[in-house]
Amino acid sequence: MDKKKEWREGGFKLLLGETPKPLDKPKKKPGRPKTSTKVITHGNTPEDGTKEGERRATYIVSKEQIEKIEDIAYWERKMIKEIIAEALGNYISIFEKKHGKIKPKPKK
Repeated sequence: MDKKKEWREGGFKLLLGETPKPLDKPKKKPGRPKTSTKVITHGNTPEDGTKEGERRATYIVSKEQIEKIEDIAYWERKMIKEIIAEALGNYISIFEKKHGKIKPKPKK
């Protein structure tokens, strides 16, 4: 039976004094469901979703530098991460020429 017909019959039955039958709709509880359908197959690590040997990192950079990096990536037809990797590689090379091999920081 379609919804309009159910509503009309319910309306007529109410006018005639009959008790309408309840609709077969289960009542939903308000709020979020208690169980999540999201399946976590591994922990949240900086390596999630990256290639071998890569690690995700977040740094604060000036808006002007970000815009210039994005412009360079556009004109060079490269990904932003490629431009940043190249720039960091150049910086590390210059640093090592000036100061020698970089010593690892002490572990805590």
